[in-house]
Amino acid sequence: MAAKPLFDVAPLAPWLERGDTVLTANHRLARYIQGAWDECQREAGARAWATAPVAAVESWLLARWEAAVAAGRLPARRRLEPAAIHYLWRRVIAADDDGATGFTLVQPGEAARLAQRARDTLLRWRIDCSEAGTRQLFRLGGDSAHFLRWLDRFEGELARLGAATPADCLRELLDDPAPSPRALLLVACHDLSPLVSACLERLGEPLEDAPQAAPRAAGEVRCYAGQHDELRAIADWCAERASAQPGGRIGVVLDADPVRRAALDYQLRRAFGCVDANYHRLPVNYSAGLALDRAPLVRDALGLLAALEGAVDVPAFVALLRSRFFPLPDRDEPAMVTFVERLRALGARRVEVGLLRYQAGRAGTVLGERLLALRDVMERPGRWDGSGWVALFGKVLAVFGWPGTGLDSLEYQQHGLWEETLGAFERCAALGPPLGAQEALQLLRECLGQRLFQPKTADTDIQVLGALEAAGLAFDALWVSGMHAGAWPAPARPSPLIPLSLQRREKMPQCTPEGEHAFASQLLARYAGAVDTLVMSTALAADGVPLLPSPFLGDVPAPEAAPTPGERAWQQRRDALALAPVADNRAPPVDEAGVRGGAGLLESQAACPFRAFARYRLRLAAPEEPATGLNALERGVLLHGALYRLWGILGDSATLASLDRAARRRHCEASAGAAMDAVGSERRQVLGGACLTLEQARLADTLEAWLDIEAARPEPFTVLAREEAAELELAGLTLSLKLDRVDRLADGRELVIDYKSGSTQFAGLFRERIESPQLPLYSLVRGPALTGVAFGQLRPRDLRLRAAGVGPGLPDLEKNLAKYLAGDPSAEAWEGLRGAWRERLVALAAEVMAGEAAVQPTAAACRYCDLASLCRIGTVEDAVADDGEAGRVLPGEEP
Repeated sequence: MAAKPLFDVAPLAPWLERGDTVLTANHRLARYIQGAWDECQREAGARAWATAPVAAVESWLLARWEAAVAAGRLPARRRLEPAAIHYLWRRVIAADDDGATGFTLVQPGEAARLAQRARDTLLRWRIDCSEAGTRQLFRLGGDSAHFLRWLDRFEGELARLGAATPADCLRELLDDPAPSPRALLLVACHDLSPLVSACLERLGEPLEDAPQAAPRAAGEVRCYAGQHDELRAIADWCAERASAQPGGRIGVVLDADPVRRAALDYQLRRAFGCVDANYHRLPVNYSAGLALDRAPLVRDALGLLAALEGAVDVPAFVALLRSRFFPLPDRDEPAMVTFVERLRALGARRVEVGLLRYQAGRAGTVLGERLLALRDVMERPGRWDGSGWVALFGKVLAVFGWPGTGLDSLEYQQHGLWEETLGAFERCAALGPPLGAQEALQLLRECLGQRLFQPKTADTDIQVLGALEAAGLAFDALWVSGMHAGAWPAPARPSPLIPLSLQRREKMPQCTPEGEHAFASQLLARYAGAVDTLVMSTALAADGVPLLPSPFLGDVPAPEAAPTPGERAWQQRRDALALAPVADNRAPPVDEAGVRGGAGLLESQAACPFRAFARYRLRLAAPEEPATGLNALERGVLLHGALYRLWGILGDSATLASLDRAARRRHCEASAGAAMDAVGSERRQVLGGACLTLEQARLADTLEAWLDIEAARPEPFTVLAREEAAELELAGLTLSLKLDRVDRLADGRELVIDYKSGSTQFAGLFRERIESPQLPLYSLVRGPALTGVAFGQLRPRDLRLRAAGVGPGLPDLEKNLAKYLAGDPSAEAWEGLRGAWRERLVALAAEVMAGEAAVQPTAAACRYCDLASLCRIGTVEDAVADDGEAGRVLPGEEP
């Protein structure tokens, strides 16, 4: 049984039977009319019939221009495609040098797009920019004055090239001396521009409008709390109607937002059960095209070609390594894992291709061999014309193995459009001089971005369309989504390059709110005249931002909160299952092999037992995020290295006191330089010499300021140990520690100092579960001579020596610990504090040894944790204890 046509062709039958030409607003409507006419002929028993003369109005007019040129009635000019027009505008704007203002465009590509649209509008509204009064109007505005200068240059370029835009062709069509008028019928051709209307009046004899159906569908209004709820309801509505009325035509009007389209696609697949093995059985056709540069096959080709620019974006390139269109036989081998780890360890957002090739070759990957084969091309691509670049693109992609094998139907279509777009790229490049790599890739991206990929799929009963495409189509039921006040009517968007007074006077598109309101009202009337059931919906919020309903909706009902049919079915399936809770918060106890770690192990155990288990027993960690310049960890390592060298030279407070300011500075600069020398050559290449020079100067300044703090200490001291390694056993757990510095005071007592490049917090030292165990652990390593532990805070503009626990007789340390020790008399004395610390640290170590791994974070533990996707906190319902500590349930307690 043939599907029901999406257009009622009966009212057009008299014109089609006479052979009159039918013109539509777009290609989709023309195709549906042609299909409906063919179906009508088959039902009438015809075995052969003439093809109905149906076409989109603009395509038909351009065909008439081409016929006039071929017949010699109009001068031959090369008609430019949109990508070529945009490229020509971009070249004109880039070549413009306004010495009077000296302005620089931040987004020249966007300026070219606006200029392209502005000239097209002026031509279609038949505005003569060579007329003196019009030019004066443009000169009165800032942006319009610049546009007028660009326009003159653009016209000159068109004349030089013998080229024309589509609007130029339509304007010339009016000069055809023998236009050969014919009978024309316009279907859904509303809001035609004056230029198109003039061409139709000249070529149409007679020129008629198709009868418009009276509204027959009363709109049903629905309201939802959020856009997710709205899309979910649409999907369930489609599934319900498709089940109740097989073969019925269902339409959904959706805006062009790709995020909303993807969300609706997910909801439709859920509602129709088209996931996993049934993925390709979704009975839905999407008319809204996808920009070709966003299609996966083409997107990955652009990612590979980006290497021609001399550097690649590291996160994007790592993601590209997983692409099925980039076949790598060792994709999952240890060599590739090593390569990715080393690449991320460089800490850069972008790396040069030479360094990328070195790392890939060093790891022994197939990628390294392919990059080596392209070495000369990558490092010296040169300047080429369009054909040269097309050949080079093909060579690079062939070496990389793109697009692989096993392409499906949609991917073959994408590949075919890629080949077509390369031809358009070649024609665009011919408009200018030879291109460098960056220029060629930018032009290729623009050509691909302006080409829409609309999959050629079998016609289905459910159509998802844009607002304009749905107008005039005969659906059994149509749902118009997203009808909030910001979209229906659309806000006015006048061109910034055309004087606003001129736009309003000529009633140009999108220039006034009144015009947009009238256009939206006309669209809704056309929907109502073509469908049996019309549903209009809005959401009251989008991503937490409130939305107002469209004025076209009238009285809006309360948001629908009840579960949709799809939700109810899911809940019924869930309720039918017998679910038994299983406590899974304990890992196997630590065996003889032990677990490696230091202070960080106990710190993680105190913050969240699961974090300690994941990081130190499973050895899980997120890859390092790329950063500009040195990251915090690298700065800390450099600071420790510089202080190690500095106190290795000075040795004690007496030597420090003997130095004048200049000598101190020399020692600080030498120590900073020695620390910077430890930075690896690959990391140096990524950071660059300027960054390293700045970091060295900053480090020397920090060291000099710190020596002022040390020199102010009233009690003499000698540096007894630097970066001293030590081991400590607690509850059977052996911890590896490194003490930054140990000072011996004049009376033989010792002080441990731990350097911190950031701010220091004392609160975590004195809680029952010690959240900052580093200094407490150090206090247990040294013998009875230890009289205190302190932070050496080297934070810029806030350098100080802060005691975290000291015995009597240390007046040179800042001691403000009373508020932290209040309520714990046993810890007020130094030895009592060390004993309390030991007891609490032993309890944490015992948890580690016993395998305690519950997901029980402290209030701040999740703020910078990278394990959320593993522990799933926030995605499951946890018992929340109302104990004032953010729901924390301590080990051994009942939730």
